[in-house]
Amino acid sequence: MENTEIQTFHIKPGIVLIKLPPKLLGGSVSTNFSDIIEQAKTSNLTHILLDLSNIEVINSLGLGMIVAGYTSLKKNNIALSLLSPTEKVQNLLKITHLDTIFKVYKSLDEFFATT
Repeated sequence: MENTEIQTFHIKPGIVLIKLPPKLLGGSVSTNFSDIIEQAKTSNLTHILLDLSNIEVINSLGLGMIVAGYTSLKKNNIALSLLSPTEKVQNLLKITHLDTIFKVYKSLDEFFATT
């Protein structure tokens, strides 16, 4: 059975870390992610960090899921940033020019040092 679980961690008041599974191909992961985003909009969150360090495969549905989350959260004044993207994901962000949209941090230390 494939790991499709999304884990969330409250790392500081108002800041949540979401650890995504290795395969972002839409389906149940996308549904679960959308549910998490909807819950975030009614909470006291100010920032969501998406941990992309485990991503092995991502397709257009997975990328679309992240962009939709970003757009939805932005309308509610909640920031969404990317954390520790793999080299594959970094290349994809660059090719799609999404690296100009998202704030990308190499580590939690870098995130906290700049926020």
